Amino acid sequence: MATCHDFKAPFLITSAGSSGSHLLGILLDSHPDIMVGPELFLLNKRTIYREYSFFQENISTWLQEGLPGDGPGKARGFFRGVEYYGWERSMIPHLARETASLKEFLQVFFGVMMVKRNKIMWGEKLPDNVNSIKEFLELFPDGRIIHLVRDGRDVAVSLLKRNRSIRLAAESWLNANSRALEWKNDSRVLLVKYEDLVSTPGEVLSSVQKHLGVDFHDLVELRKKNSYWKKIIRNEEDNIHAQWALNPLFSPISAASVGGYKTKLSPDNLEEFCSFSSKQSEFQYTVDGPQSVTEMLNYFGYNLVVPVHP
Repeated sequence: MATCHDFKAPFLITSAGSSGSHLLGILLDSHPDIMVGPELFLLNKRTIYREYSFFQENISTWLQEGLPGDGPGKARGFFRGVEYYGWERSMIPHLARETASLKEFLQVFFGVMMVKRNKIMWGEKLPDNVNSIKEFLELFPDGRIIHLVRDGRDVAVSLLKRNRSIRLAAESWLNANSRALEWKNDSRVLLVKYEDLVSTPGEVLSSVQKHLGVDFHDLVELRKKNSYWKKIIRNEEDNIHAQWALNPLFSPISAASVGGYKTKLSPDNLEEFCSFSSKQSEFQYTVDGPQSVTEMLNYFGYNLVVPVHP
């Protein structure tokens, strides 16, 4: 059985929303050595990486009132789903008091379920984690980042179904990928295209496992036997987001949604999405990176096809 001394450095899955992070998280959790549970809304908050005494003093308040995020939308959700990691929410402030650093806090928190599941590496998947790459890698210098990129126009289709505005979809997509590109030359960061993940999953998952430094396993096949996630997603109809057409645990991995914007995104929404630029955003973008959605689409090689509407 694993002990805290056996644990490998952890990793984050980052992305813009609706870019496939949930599918990748479940696939990686199916690896014998890796644990990726539900989104915690914790590591995306840059505030928690301040002096540990500040974390200890404020965590009870944050658990009650939430803590704003740092990216577009600034969702206040904080430390959700702790029960899936073997904890009761009321125990979290006590854990903070009994640990001497954020790193120790996280290793103990994740370690409880890792030991139970005989895992040696934890990862956390939340799109907004992209806003705290710097802080995470400072805390875990040997950690890894996997950033998922999906055609922003297909992302917009998905986010519109979830009642997000087209402007927020554009800003979130541009912000997330801009933050990740700041680290494109760092060997600890791996950029993965969603379209490649669903078209050639074996090849992509092989490179991801190599990046994480774990032995190769057929994760597509192992996903079918993932008993941990089957307690969270209980059947094919039990989607975490009701708008999803495919279930990330039970559905076959499919590229059917790739390019769906061509028929599902109106010309007006497409124009508004593609015309969004850093000048319209409150966030700062690196001067040597893409400054607009259209530039970012071109950077990642997405063909700017005009939608076809009946």
